[in-house]
Amino acid sequence: IKSIDPIKRYKYLEELYIQHTSVESLDALRGMQRLESLGISHTKVSSLEPLMHLRGLRNLYCYNTNISEEDIERFKKEQPKCKVVTEDF
Repeated sequence: IKSIDPIKRYKYLEELYIQHTSVESLDALRGMQRLESLGISHTKVSSLEPLMHLRGLRNLYCYNTNISEEDIERFKKEQPKCKVVTEDF
């Protein structure tokens, strides 16, 4: 899987796990206010910007990605209720 664009039509999606894929962009998730849990570990994602305003997000698994530490810290400040996992168990 390289793109999650077809997911745009599922506005009521609550969980999405796309680990171990070639996905690079999360733009398709903009506006998915019901999304609560997202797994993007082991992907080529490099930005959390599309998730900044998803107030329902409670769990984000994002280890082994191209996301900078600065972007992760900015996300944590913007989304204090979201648990962010950046290390493999």
